[in-house]
Parts: sequence; C-alpha cells; structure tokens
Amino acid sequence: MANNFLDKAKNWFSGKKEAEPEAVETAEASVPVQPEKPAAPEAAQSVTGNDMMQARQHVHGEEDPNYYFWLKNDGLLRDEGVLFGMASDDPAPKLDVIRAYFDEKGSILKRKVAFLEQKLSDLATKTDKDEVSLTDAQREIEVIKANTKLPVNPLGKYVLFGVFIAIAILNFLIIQQHLEPVWRGFSWLLSGGIFLFGMIAVYQEKSIFFNHDDEAGTEKEKPEKWKLWLQELGIPLAVIIFIGSTTYQVYPLAYQFGVLFMEAVFFLLFGKGIMRLYQQLFQIRRENRLLKDSHQKNTKRMEELEQKMETSRLRLKDQEEESIRLMDEKQSVAESLTEVEQKRETACRLFLSEFFLAVSARAN
Repeated sequence: MANNFLDKAKNWFSGKKEAEPEAVETAEASVPVQPEKPAAPEAAQSVTGNDMMQARQHVHGEEDPNYYFWLKNDGLLRDEGVLFGMASDDPAPKLDVIRAYFDEKGSILKRKVAFLEQKLSDLATKTDKDEVSLTDAQREIEVIKANTKLPVNPLGKYVLFGVFIAIAILNFLIIQQHLEPVWRGFSWLLSGGIFLFGMIAVYQEKSIFFNHDDEAGTEKEKPEKWKLWLQELGIPLAVIIFIGSTTYQVYPLAYQFGVLFMEAVFFLLFGKGIMRLYQQLFQIRRENRLLKDSHQKNTKRMEELEQKMETSRLRLKDQEEESIRLMDEKQSVAESLTEVEQKRETACRLFLSEFFLAVSARAN
C-alpha cells in the first residue's frame, strides 16, 4: 500500500494528472504509515517554475482548472502539504507557488487601488481649480461693489441755479428801469445790450478772481495777463461808466452810487459764480451718465460672475460626492487586498503545518 502511495506521489509531482479526490483521501489515510524515502526528491523541485507559471495563469483563467484546485479550499491545501512533505524536505517551492498565486490576485487589486488614487488626485486638482475660480469671482464682485459710485443728486444745485437766474433777471430789470427815464422807448433794447456786454467776461476760460493763473503769458493760445485784466475789469467798468454818465442828472448821488456799485459787483462776481455753477451742473450730468453706463456694465458683469460661482459650486458639490464615492471604493478594494494578503499568509501557515507533519511522519 505504501508503494502504491509513493507511485501516486511521484506521478503527481512529475506533472501527471492522475490524482483525483479519491487519491487525496488515500493520502490522508496513509499519513500514519511509514513510507519509503523517495529516491528522487529532485522531481518535486523540478516542477517549481512550471507551478509558478501555472499559478499566474490560474489567476487569468488560462490553465487547466483542475491543476491547482488544491488552492481553492483548506482541505485540499492540507492534502497538498501532506503529499509535498512526503516527497521533499524543502517547502520553499510550494510556498513560492502559493505566494505567487495570491500575489497575482493582489496585484489586480493593487492596480485598482492605484487607479482610484489617480482619479482622486485628478479630482483634487479639478476641485482646487474650481475653488480658485470661485474665490477669484467672489473677490472681483467685492472689488466691483467697493468701486461702485452712486449718481449724485443735483437737486440742490439746480435750485441754486434757478435762484441765480432769478437774480440775473431782476438785475436786468433794475438796469432797464434805471435807464427808462433817459432812454424812453429804447430802454429794453439798450438794457439788453448793456447786460449782455457786461456778461461777456463770464464766458472767458481764465479768471483773475477765481483761478490762480501763473501760466498766462504770450505763449500760443494763452492770453497775456493784461488782456485778462482788461476783459474782466474793463468791460464791467465800461458798463458802469455808461450807465452813470447817462443817468447822473436824473437820480440823486447816493441812489446813483448804490445802483452802480451793485451793478459793478454783479458783473464782476455774480456772473462768474453763475457760470461756475452751470459748469458744475454740466459736469455732474456727464458723470452721472458715465456712472449709469458703468453701473449697467458692472451689473451685467456681476450677473456673469454669480452664474460662474453657481456653476463652480455645483461642480464642487458633484466633485465632493464623487470623491466620497471613490474613497469608499478605494477603502473597499484595500480591505479586499488585505483579505487576500491574510489568506496568503494563512494558506502558507496551513501548508507548512501539514508539510512538517508529513516530514516528521516520513522521518519516523
């Protein structure tokens, strides 16, 4: 019976497929029997490379499905340990096969872990990019809000301008009434001419009383200072002299002095004041128009930024969900890899326990 067992063991390790489950049962029953020492333990060593190749093929489903059935469950693995212990003193070849078998399975899981890690890295890059885009959009909106100016309400200046116009009209009536006794029938035309002539200085660009003018000289398009003085003082003075010279016989001296002094102040200062107020109102209207256009552009830009931010938020939410899913999947694969590694070590320990039992029984 021992000879029959050894023959089957030799046939097993020489690559023959005679071993069936019944032979394994016979081997289990024969463990206590002292077998003859195998004549050529090299037969067990010679199949190591083939076994490892078959183990790798097994993972990909290319080998004979019955060749490595002994790695499929603990009972068959024990039987293999007993058989190999009967034929060899070195368990390393079979351990290499076992480890190669499980390492090939683990390599698939490792590649999947690496693939998931790469996807997580790519996803993190996209997340960082969307976060930067979101931050930039928020910062731009804050800058737009900080630099947005509200249109100026010029109602007060319009009221003041109306008061100035009323004063100018009433002053015109004073001149007309003052000239009426002398220029009957022509006082309206004459007063209008005097009034307009006296207001010429209002429209000049340079002013002696309201602007500091160090650059006025003889250069191109810059009047000399004496011309400015003549225009600003000479014209009102000429108007006052004309009114006074034509009416000095009609009115008392004190009344005449009061009217002429008031007209002198009016033409010298009031005209410039009303002109400056008009320029301010014109400037306010122009700035308000520019502010309105800018506000429309800023509003449109802020709407675009808000839409961009909403898109970024939605992408970040989807990326967060995808990241959680990938991390869960990675954890599951890592647990499977750990389980394969634990199975590998368990299989090695189980094989060794049966192997050394068989070697011990063979030695006895």
